[in-house]
Order: sequence, then structure tokens, then C-alpha cells
Amino acid sequence: MNAALPCLVPDMPSVLELQPYLRSMDQVAWYTNFGPLAQKFESRLTRVLRRRDRRTGSIGICTTSSGTMALELALGAMNLPPKGRVLVPAVALPATATAVIRAGFVPLVCDVDPQHWVLTPEIAEKHIGKTRVDAVLPVAAFGPSLDSRAWDEFSARTGMPVLIDAGAAYPDQTVGDRCPVVFSFHATKVLGIGEGGALAARDLQITTRAKCLSNFGFTEGEVLVPGTNAKLSEYHAAVGLAQLDRWAGIVQRRQAVWRLYDEILHEVLPEQVVRQAGKPSSAPSLMVVAIPGLPAARVLDRLEMRGIQGRQWYCPALHLQPGIRDHAEIVGDQLPHADFLSEHIIGLPFHSRMTREDVSAVTRKLAAAIEDAAQ
Repeated sequence: MNAALPCLVPDMPSVLELQPYLRSMDQVAWYTNFGPLAQKFESRLTRVLRRRDRRTGSIGICTTSSGTMALELALGAMNLPPKGRVLVPAVALPATATAVIRAGFVPLVCDVDPQHWVLTPEIAEKHIGKTRVDAVLPVAAFGPSLDSRAWDEFSARTGMPVLIDAGAAYPDQTVGDRCPVVFSFHATKVLGIGEGGALAARDLQITTRAKCLSNFGFTEGEVLVPGTNAKLSEYHAAVGLAQLDRWAGIVQRRQAVWRLYDEILHEVLPEQVVRQAGKPSSAPSLMVVAIPGLPAARVLDRLEMRGIQGRQWYCPALHLQPGIRDHAEIVGDQLPHADFLSEHIIGLPFHSRMTREDVSAVTRKLAAAIEDAAQ
């Protein structure tokens, strides 16, 4: 049956909200190739990131056609050795690993922290002492940001390059002094523009090189390094600017839904589900729970029968994906925490149109689905 309550619904600007930017684009007849709207979007993104971090110094931004391309270009701009080995967490969107592979490197897939569900500096340091690692790519899984200062300290202590995949962590993820950050602006993200992404770095050489790579590798009319076409179009920049105009409302609506889940999950399912530890996002992206003792697929089947759509986010984990496993190495004899999450994690409906009645219905039907699946 078709789910009556979908898992994700993009919160995008209306035609009226887009019109001023579309008109300005038509007036100059500039539709791609680093146009004025893309430049303005980058400028506004930079201001937001600088305000949130309060560190001094510049932040460079390179917008791209997708978050995945931002990852690939960032890796290409970091001067890693040929066929370099990049440590990635097993709990991540497959795009994290495929970007590593397509950039010409080898993903080293490792386990995650059992409470926070992410790769931490402590886990990374344990692995770099046992195998060759050329860079580390931690992922802000499910939206909460990573500690960029801790990763800066790790990078300074070990000399290891770090790139943070903060696909769903805009705007909370701060840009490290040593650690560039990649964001995704896919339609289902909090700052959704349809398709798009950005690389942010304090080392301006990285964003300059990435911008060159995004435009086929051109530098002053010559291709000095082979690149690709990954530029953000003016159409997508127009959506991005309209989204920034309505940003306060987007955040307010998502925070309201998050608070409802906090309240009702605690009331209805105080012990049956486990949630990701740590500080929640200021602009929540997803609502994810783990259900120990029951396969997520079985619970999702029962939930779907009750008219609620759910997802197994980041499942199977990277070390279980055939197309990634064939090009990667698994670090460690076992990945028990990633295996647990791959088996038990569920993404619940979460979007800005949800009401208290919706959240209550999801939670009550999840409780019934759990009870049904346990029998």
C-alpha cells in the first residue's frame, strides 16, 4: 500500500519567492559559469558560517552541482598521494565512499562510536597506528555536527589531512582551521535547493583548486589539471538565495517537529528505542532511532502496513555494500557498532509539514509495529 504519511517532504520556496532572483538572472542573461547569483549565494553562505564559528580569518566557499561532487573535488584539491587511503566510517551515505573511489583513492572502512554513531578522532588515531592512512573523512551522520576543534587537534598532532563530510549538518558544522567541510543542499536537506553542495575551507588554496577542478580544470584558459563540470547553475543559486531568505521559518518549523518527537517518544516509547547521543542540530535534518533486539526491516514492514513510511538510513552500512566493498578495505576484524546500526536503525517521518497529530500517530503506530514485530 502507499504510505499515507511520507518520510520526507522537501520544504522549498514558492514560485513567487523565486521570481525576483529569476528576473535578475534573465536581465543579465547569465545562467551558469560562476554567475552573479552563485557568487551572491557563496557570499551569504560564508557570512553565516563565520557568524556561527566566531573565529577570525577568511573562509573560502566553492559551490558545486551536488554535495557528492563537492566531496570528490575537495579530495582532488587536497594533494593526497596517488591511490591514497582514506579512512571513512561504515555508517555513512554511500556517496561518501563513492566520492573517494571516483577521486582515485581507496576507502578504508572502519567502525563508529557506539553512542554518537560517528567516526571520532580517538577511533581514527587507533587505526592510523596500525595501517597506512593518507587522510580521514569523518561524517556528521544524521545531522548533528562534529567537533571541528577536536579534529583540528587530531590533524595537528598526527599530521593527517582531515575532510569533514557535513552533508546534513548545515549550518552547525564549523569549518576547522585545518579541516575543510562539505555540505549538501539536496532537496531533502534542511537548506534544500534541488541539487547542490559546497566546500568550505580556511585554506583558500583548497577552495581555489576545487573551483578550478569544477570548471574542467581551466586556469587562465588552459587545462593544467584534468577536472570535470561540477559548477552550480544560476537556477540552483536562485533557489538557494530564496531559501536563505526564508531560513528562519524553515528552522522554526523543523525545531517544532523535533520538540514534539522528543516529548511524545519519551511518553510512548521511553525504553524501546535508542537515539543518537550528543547535542541535537539547531536545524534538525532527520529523526532516527534504533530498536535493539528487532530487525529494522521487520518493524518497517509493520509500520508501512499502518500507513507510515520509514527508511533504513545508511543501510546496508558501507562495508556491506557490494559495489563499495569491492573497491575498499575493511579496517578491523569486526565492525560491531556499524553492524548493529545497519540491522536496527529506522528513520521516521520528519519534515516541516508535520503536526502534533502526525507525530503522535507515527509514535503510536511505531509502538504497535514494535509489539507486532516482537511476536
